[in-house]
Amino acid sequence: MISALVCVLLAAAPTAVAGAQRALRVTKLHGGLPDALLTLRPEPGLRQLAIDVAAVLELRTGQRVEVGEPPPPGLPEAVPAGNVAMARDGRSVVLVIGAPGGRSFDARVELDANPGQSSQSDARAVALAAETLRDTAIELGRTDDVGL
Repeated sequence: MISALVCVLLAAAPTAVAGAQRALRVTKLHGGLPDALLTLRPEPGLRQLAIDVAAVLELRTGQRVEVGEPPPPGLPEAVPAGNVAMARDGRSVVLVIGAPGGRSFDARVELDANPGQSSQSDARAVALAAETLRDTAIELGRTDDVGL
């Protein structure tokens, strides 16, 4: 009885592994946006806000978030996949996340604080927008991969 059960389990193991590998290929979890790290790339005047946003995101997600170099001047959508450009536009901050395949997604957050200042409410609002952009980029990347 035990040897028959072992034979059945051993025969099923390759099928389970192959199924898991197919699932990984379909979802592209191994080739999508990085799960362990998000990089914020603020314009120079937004660096303090980006540091505050990174702290909020790390608390919310449990993932490490870095504040990197500024995005290319005048071209925030040119950031690599998994990077979020932060650019000032009047009293708003425009967020642009690079996505696989050269795509990008953007959002705009109106700020309460004056330019050059940062408030906790601004940091939370921008963090929520950045997290939503990242989730959207991942989900749209998955649906594109399965032909939806």
